[in-house]
Amino acid sequence: MQVYRPIALLLCAACSGKTPFPPGLAPLEDNQAPWPSEGSETIELAFGEVDGGESYTWGHARGYVRRPLSAVYATLVKPRVSANRRSLTEYTVEQNVEDYPHSYALHNRVEDAINLEFTVIWRHGSLDGDEEAPEEVGSRWQKTEGSEVIAVNRGSVYSWAFDDRTTALEFVIHQDSWGDDREILRESLEDYYADILASSHGRPLPEYESGL
Repeated sequence: MQVYRPIALLLCAACSGKTPFPPGLAPLEDNQAPWPSEGSETIELAFGEVDGGESYTWGHARGYVRRPLSAVYATLVKPRVSANRRSLTEYTVEQNVEDYPHSYALHNRVEDAINLEFTVIWRHGSLDGDEEAPEEVGSRWQKTEGSEVIAVNRGSVYSWAFDDRTTALEFVIHQDSWGDDREILRESLEDYYADILASSHGRPLPEYESGL
């Protein structure tokens, strides 16, 4: 997450609120991003805005990883892959926070022009009931507590077996913050996919200036 630097933000950096996290693993909504060329390890992106009772920017992405779904699932449940490491100064992990096959809370801290602290809960599970050899996997996350500089941050990943050696992924993120949300979403989607790709292939995760 990138953060704007105006001094006025300092006045509200400590503000916090709690947001209920509704149950479920299903995608947040239908995905509007195009698919990249079949089997290629890239993602395609789409963006838009919602104005109404709750306003936010949405980002969608679709892509492939040339690894079986079992390998990608094992990657998705790693907190280090889930964490937005580019923007974080520090995070801690609290495991088994909900009644799902895999769940954890990431307690995040950002030190920039202002200091932010916020919690994001993640959950993952098979959508077809087979945790050992799933054909479909659902992942959801949501900011549930912390600085109101981030009013909305939630997302989903729908992962499914394209074939025995390839996994298809569909990402959805909603974001409303005091930053440039479209750019935040672009960077978040590209970074998250890069982490999934690297970990699924057994490579080190990308490194950022923060060192996380």
